[in-house]
Amino acid sequence: MESLRVPTLPVSTVLERARALRRVIEEQAAQAVGPASAASVQLGESIPATLRQGASGGASSAEQFLALLECTYLVAAADSITTEELGGLSTMIEVVTGAELSPARIQDYFREFAQGLADAGRPARLRAIAEALGGFVERQEALHLAVLFAVADGTLVRKETRVLIEVAEAFGYSIGELQAVLDEVASLLRAALRSA
Repeated sequence: MESLRVPTLPVSTVLERARALRRVIEEQAAQAVGPASAASVQLGESIPATLRQGASGGASSAEQFLALLECTYLVAAADSITTEELGGLSTMIEVVTGAELSPARIQDYFREFAQGLADAGRPARLRAIAEALGGFVERQEALHLAVLFAVADGTLVRKETRVLIEVAEAFGYSIGELQAVLDEVASLLRAALRSA
């Protein structure tokens, strides 16, 4: 299996990274006027909109919301996610969604995802996520969000990169395309952390 070049980020706290994460998404959404750049489509208004709609929306937006969250969870849980990492991921999701989900509800989702992973295995869960997301744009958003959260936690271990590769492949992306996403996301987060 090919490997990814793992970008580095400045040392920061979970809250600083969560705020930088939100800033990146908001800045990309603000730039999504007229013909949108690839970055603004990938990290733009549709990701936070889907997250927010999923918190209280109808069946299709709720399914997409859960698929986005589960995809992110699978990457984070690749190396036996710790309580501290779960707390950090939960904080980041709260910040990005405008705290529209309670920490308890996010933890409930994580428990459901862990059970699904234990019952069916990662390949089956990735197929289910890809099916729930349906089209190219939705899968693109999920991949970018998974990369964004994976990089934003401050570390990207070998098992996480392996799962990112599996996610990319399940969604029809090459390793080179995933590396480009990883580099772009890391660059955006570095800039956001420096300007904090």
